[in-house]
Amino acid sequence: MFFGRQRKEMPPLPPKPGMPGKPGAAPSNKMPIGTMVVTGQSCPESGIWESQGTPSGRSSFPKGARMPDYNKKSCVWKLVRYP
Repeated sequence: MFFGRQRKEMPPLPPKPGMPGKPGAAPSNKMPIGTMVVTGQSCPESGIWESQGTPSGRSSFPKGARMPDYNKKSCVWKLVRYP
């Protein structure tokens, strides 16, 4: 209970420069988290990529690199994190 004063709601803080405006959203110039590519394609975004399947593994690839195979097999790679 407040006596004589009303509690003011604070407005939300603006996003930090270079950070996405919505949780889970990609910055406007980046591919979204969850983007998938297959072995042999060009990496569309620098970041941490995870091979899909069993077993799976994570690797860092720069934008433009050729996506490799995993355990000597073609696979699908999923972007899981920006560097």
